[in-house]
Amino acid sequence: MRLITLLLLSSLSLSQAIAAPSTGKALPSLSINKGGALSLEGDEVSHSPWSTDQLSGKPALIQYLAARPASKKMTSLLTVSLEQKNYQPQQLNVVAIVNGDDAIFGTGGFVSGQLESNKRKYPNSYMVLDKAGVGLGRWQLKPKSAAIILIDEQGIIQFVHEGETTADIVSTIITTLDALIAQNTSKTSEPSLAFKLTDSNRQALP
Repeated sequence: MRLITLLLLSSLSLSQAIAAPSTGKALPSLSINKGGALSLEGDEVSHSPWSTDQLSGKPALIQYLAARPASKKMTSLLTVSLEQKNYQPQQLNVVAIVNGDDAIFGTGGFVSGQLESNKRKYPNSYMVLDKAGVGLGRWQLKPKSAAIILIDEQGIIQFVHEGETTADIVSTIITTLDALIAQNTSKTSEPSLAFKLTDSNRQALP
């Protein structure tokens, strides 16, 4: 009986630890300690633990990408649209999480170096290296792909998409972002004072 109880508790804990993002629900928390957020001081790039808790307070567009050229290509139309919109960092967090554990064989070491190089080139970009690929399992995402998750300022998911971002998908993303930003702006008169500004440059991907 004790063994059965322990197995049930273990199963319950596992089900709570793994959760696919779902529209209308809170974004399942994600903590990345192996790798983490890239920061630049002088010419030195360092990594620090990162979690989704750091995204509260304003809308966010999260890109979770396999460390593969094909994944970056899947979001190319979105990249162009975001550059054209030129959202200001006080309006929106644009975060690129790169799954270093989902790379072409033999290129794992290159991924980290490439991200650091891009961080030097785009020092204010918001990049996170998920070296162990914990986000893939935590959010039950597809490997060798790209996922887009939009959340509002309270961390509630407004849109989720995996795979190629077609023109129609991009249009939906931009419309949703515009609405979220307008909604959040109406709730606070000085959003830029409460949160660290970050550059949402989308070019800084491997």
